[in-house]
Amino acid sequence: MLLDHFHSPVSELRGWEGFHHSWAVAVADHLNRQLAPPWHAEPHLRFGLEIDVAGLHREVAEPLAGFPPPMQYEPGPSQFTVPLPELTDSLEVEIVRVEGGREVVAAIEFVSPANKDRPDRRQAFVAKCESLLSRGIGVVVVDVVTERRANLHVELMQRLGGSSHEVGGLYAASYHPIERDAQASLDVWFEPLSIGDVLPDLPLFLRDGPCLKVALQQTYNRVCRQSRLDRDMNFLESTRRPTQA
Repeated sequence: MLLDHFHSPVSELRGWEGFHHSWAVAVADHLNRQLAPPWHAEPHLRFGLEIDVAGLHREVAEPLAGFPPPMQYEPGPSQFTVPLPELTDSLEVEIVRVEGGREVVAAIEFVSPANKDRPDRRQAFVAKCESLLSRGIGVVVVDVVTERRANLHVELMQRLGGSSHEVGGLYAASYHPIERDAQASLDVWFEPLSIGDVLPDLPLFLRDGPCLKVALQQTYNRVCRQSRLDRDMNFLESTRRPTQA
């Protein structure tokens, strides 16, 4: 069953980043057991970087003896300034086809707190999913983040011009872009989640390839066993029980 990795007691025992990374690795291994060349699955992990403005005001080191100080170049004013898109977390499993060149044919996106905490980051995540779907790439999104209430599925549906009933913040969904009668459409499998639920199996459609089963509960259980999370939770609970006189 699904645990809350962002609050006590689980957060006292395991950092969510390490668990989610291990989960992505387990999912990739699970998919590779179903795949044969030219396809394979591989996990990718990147956490967004914060620009530390204070770090720009460091003390200048003293030049080495016998060497002149570095030349300080003072450029004129820039012609214009544009905002940079903010980097945010990316934790995903990509299914890649390596025949005739490397190309991504499906993706599983694990949502992080940073993907949900501000409008620009939510828009970046939704835009990434939209870009994959527009290229005919099947996508699965898994959101078990209890720290934020935003629902990226709802925002994705709004961006695509579809309708979606308002749901809670946790869910797993599969999206299959397909063309029927010369009309592009999107098939959606949506499973709302709550803490304590059994995680569902979902389909993952590879572009110009087979459909795979993503066994979320099976892979989740595997990581819980390998990380000994169940054992440590039982130990933590035993230490908190009041001792009998």
